Amino acid sequence: MKYSLKNISLDYLLKGFYIVARYFVAVQRFKGSRFTEDLPAIRLAGWPSSKIGEGKITLNGEPFLSCLSSLRGWLMPEGRTLIIGDIHGCLDMLKRLIDKIEWNPLHDRLIFIGDYIDRGEDSRGVIDYILQLKKDSHFMQCLIGNHEQMFLDYLSGADYNSFILNGGLSTLRGYKEVRRGRKDPLIPPSHLDFFSSLLPMVELDRYYVVHAGFRPKVRIQDQDLFDMIWIRDEFIYSDYDFGKVVIFGHTPLYSPLILKNKIGIDTGAVYGNCLTCLELPEEKFYSVTLK
Repeated sequence: MKYSLKNISLDYLLKGFYIVARYFVAVQRFKGSRFTEDLPAIRLAGWPSSKIGEGKITLNGEPFLSCLSSLRGWLMPEGRTLIIGDIHGCLDMLKRLIDKIEWNPLHDRLIFIGDYIDRGEDSRGVIDYILQLKKDSHFMQCLIGNHEQMFLDYLSGADYNSFILNGGLSTLRGYKEVRRGRKDPLIPPSHLDFFSSLLPMVELDRYYVVHAGFRPKVRIQDQDLFDMIWIRDEFIYSDYDFGKVVIFGHTPLYSPLILKNKIGIDTGAVYGNCLTCLELPEEKFYSVTLK
C-alpha cells in the first residue's frame, strides 16, 4: 500500500516525527549491547537508509506509517497504563477482563506481559483477539514470554521438544482445527508477524515491565533475553534494587505478589485461578476467574 503526503494530516506527521525522535533516544541508550540484538523494533535503526519519494514514504523499505505502528508505544497516552498477566489460551477470561477494566483504546496504554499461548483451550483465538485490539489502539505493547520463544524455536526447527513438553500440543491443535487445507500455512502470516515483533521489556517512568524478571546485580542494558523470559528463584527471592519496581509474570501465584522491588501478576489463569490486570499509577488490581 502506498501512502501519499496529501493524505497525511500535519498533526499525524508531527506525532510521527515525535515518536521517531523518542525511538532514536532508545536506540542510543541500547547501542552496542546485546539488548540491541534482542529488541525487534531496533531493526529500524538504519535511519540513513530511509527515504521519501515515488509517492510513498518508506523507512528501510517499509511504509512509514507501518513503522509508526511498531513505534507507537513511545508516544505516551494521557490515561492509565494497564498490564495484563499470563493468558495461556484463556480467551474467555481475557475478553471478560478487557470488559472489566473498561479499557479506553484512545487514552489508555495497554501492555501484555507475554505467554499468550499453550496449555489453554484457544491460543489461536487469543492471538486473533489481541490483533483485533491492536487495530483499535496506538498504545498497545506486547512482550515476549518463554512460551512464544519456544514456539518460534519449534517453528524454526531449533528445538521441537521444549515446545511440545510445555503445553504446545494444545496450541498446534487449535491451529490445525481451523486450517482449510494442507496447502494453507499452519500459522497465519499475521500471527507469525506478531510473534516475531514481541518486545523483551518495556520501561516506564517508575517501573520495568518484563515477562519473567531480571538477573540481580546485572545492569538492565546487559540483561540476557533468556533470563528475561525464564528466570525464577534468583529474581523472585532477591531484594536487589533494579532502580525501578519490576512488574513481571511467568511464575504463577495465587494472588499478586507485592514487594518493595517487584510486583508479580501471573495468577494462574490456565490453572483454574484468575487472570489479573494491574492498573498504573494507582497500582490497582483487576481479576476475573474461570467460569
